Amino acid sequence: MDAIFFVPEDRLIQLTSTRSGRISYAGYNYQCGYAVSRLASMVTAKPLFGLTDFPRQLRYDWGEDLDEVIQDDSVCFTQCKRIDDIGQPAKLANVLLGFAPKWLWTPLHNRDRVRFRLVSCDQRVRSGVNREDARENVLAQFKKLLEYEPSSKSDRFLWQNDAAAIGFEGLFDALWNNLSFVYVAPTVITDDPAGVVLSSEAAARDLLLKYGLATASTQKAAIVDLRCVINDNLIGFDPMNDEYPSFATRAPIRLDAADVRLALSDKKEKRRSPAFTLIDRVVLSKARVQPKEKFLFESPEWRHVVHGTDSVIKFVERDQTDALRKKVRELLIQPLLRGTSNLPVLFVIGPPGAGKSTLVRRVAATLVESGEVVVADAGLNLAGGPGDLRSYAEDLQGDGATVSDLPQLINSKTETATDKGKSGKSSLKEFKARSRPHHIDGRRCLDGVDGVRLAPID
Repeated sequence: MDAIFFVPEDRLIQLTSTRSGRISYAGYNYQCGYAVSRLASMVTAKPLFGLTDFPRQLRYDWGEDLDEVIQDDSVCFTQCKRIDDIGQPAKLANVLLGFAPKWLWTPLHNRDRVRFRLVSCDQRVRSGVNREDARENVLAQFKKLLEYEPSSKSDRFLWQNDAAAIGFEGLFDALWNNLSFVYVAPTVITDDPAGVVLSSEAAARDLLLKYGLATASTQKAAIVDLRCVINDNLIGFDPMNDEYPSFATRAPIRLDAADVRLALSDKKEKRRSPAFTLIDRVVLSKARVQPKEKFLFESPEWRHVVHGTDSVIKFVERDQTDALRKKVRELLIQPLLRGTSNLPVLFVIGPPGAGKSTLVRRVAATLVESGEVVVADAGLNLAGGPGDLRSYAEDLQGDGATVSDLPQLINSKTETATDKGKSGKSSLKEFKARSRPHHIDGRRCLDGVDGVRLAPID
């Protein structure tokens, strides 16, 4: 996945200045609002704000640049600045310095497919930047910034020598000639039918309504869930909040149209509700912000397992988590991606109360969050056995109920004599997996299904 963005994530992690010099919530929300609008463009293939492109893939994290693979397979690195004088030469030079390492770290054969974009609320951008008139002043500021020796702790220390080898003016031209400007108003709309939104989010909502991906009654939920897709911290969204947030280091989220369709799957007009709960990143984001309570002697819910080890919930990561996750990838996900299996089954065996359901849900949650699968949650009991399983498989493939292109895990529990209080038998916790809706044949799913048994859980 990193290859399509040209610059791998392990290089981005080295860039610390943007993370340590964060902007306020309100400035971040300006950037997030633009990201939400790009998700709407991605899922509808319709540009906004006078642009001519839309993303096919998107990589993003809180306060960082927005990296996009656009429809012509070029990569666009975007910075959003809620600064009304960002068009001044010195500030534009700083913007270019932020883009410089991404161009320098792009392989030589891909540099002709790199684009840069500055999104701002500067009126100079709105009226149109005269690139020829601005060039000399911005170049002078750019060279001035590069003339002094960088601190060993600065980002520029990582790439200054590469820049010097190319020549500062040559680097400037590579950045300046591929830089585009987009004006997006910072307006906060407080009385919108979708709630308190930024103007960019209102534009996204209009696009979703136009193409039937949201309705008048679901538009607010649609915007909330697209914010969750961008970052789970955005459930509590306040575009007028100027406080500074706290941050945790984590890998950027990588998204495509399937992730957006999944988030909007229950917002469409004339939607048929499936017989299961579809667990995606948005569901887990909402589970993560629920009040933490001790998890003792009860059936596991997603809010119990989404955090991993947690002293308040009293959840402890089990030794078997990594082993089961590896088995799920090997025996369920990979066969589906190869097209060599329709409905493989994996059993987790152990006595009552051993934590089978908790372990399975924990593994499922980690795979959802890593973007590898979505989960069709059948609840903790699928008492009807194979007959019920057939109905679930048919529901997964029918009537557009499922919109994800990712493999889907059916998470269910088969009750045995041990679970009913008798002794001498083990219970089975089942992972069933299926491929994309158009690949599955419900009649063949249950014939000759292979099962894999893990060792009993202590």
